[in-house]
Amino acid sequence: MPDRNYQAIVDALDILARGASTKTNGKITSVNLAKEACVSRATVYRYLHEHADLNDAYGAIRKNGLSCAGDAPVTLLEAYQLQGLEVRSLRVALNQCKKDAAETNKMKAHQIQLLWLENERLQSEVSRLQSLIKNNITALKKTQ
Repeated sequence: MPDRNYQAIVDALDILARGASTKTNGKITSVNLAKEACVSRATVYRYLHEHADLNDAYGAIRKNGLSCAGDAPVTLLEAYQLQGLEVRSLRVALNQCKKDAAETNKMKAHQIQLLWLENERLQSEVSRLQSLIKNNITALKKTQ
């Protein structure tokens, strides 16, 4: 005979993963898992510790969040969860944009420094050539 608590926890994980919780607020926590499975928290912790497959499934659901299959959210909870996922993805994109902007600014600063050094070199070359031209002009005037 299969273990009743094990099956209850598996069913509760499925309910929480689908976002179809009726006994809790729908957040994926061990307390909510225990409430959905109608077992104590100690039983949930024991089963998660004893059964690697349950622990892996629980960890995956906590990491990946809810899996809503529909195009539009049906309940306010689903809408809230979808909004949370969108906010999370937008924050990741914003952090990437900030990193890219910092890298671009670093490259621009390096290019500005190189251009400034090249400008200094060219200005000294211009000064040298101007003095050379002056010397040649004075030498021509003396020969005439």
